[in-house]
Amino acid sequence: SVVPTAEETFRSAVPDKSPPIQGPYIKEADTASSIVEASSFYAERQHFDTTETLSQRIANELSTNKEYPPAALKRKTEGIVKLSLDVAPNGSLIRVKIQTPSGSAILDEAALKLVQSIFPLDVKLASSVSLIVPVEYRILK
Repeated sequence: SVVPTAEETFRSAVPDKSPPIQGPYIKEADTASSIVEASSFYAERQHFDTTETLSQRIANELSTNKEYPPAALKRKTEGIVKLSLDVAPNGSLIRVKIQTPSGSAILDEAALKLVQSIFPLDVKLASSVSLIVPVEYRILK
């Protein structure tokens, strides 16, 4: 006599009451148009950078290009300048202004020049974006 496997024994002991597996109901015509709509939707979405990628890009550019103003370094001046930026869909800078000054005119001016120097960025946005960007000046101890 043939000895049943553990799987066969299990199957016979536990009847399968689950319904048969069926695929989703899709008509032929719907499938083609849905695929075209979905692919053009995603192509459009992927075509643009997000506010998050823009913010990350700005932060990377600022940290790469930031130099401590010598006069502020000599005076041991530290601070954070918060700048308000408006960026055009093509990645150019529309406007920059000081949102919150650092308390040092030297640092404020340096932050403004720094931000202006990194534009235009190679980004493509769906519309203009407004951001608040902190520029921190800390002397490494």
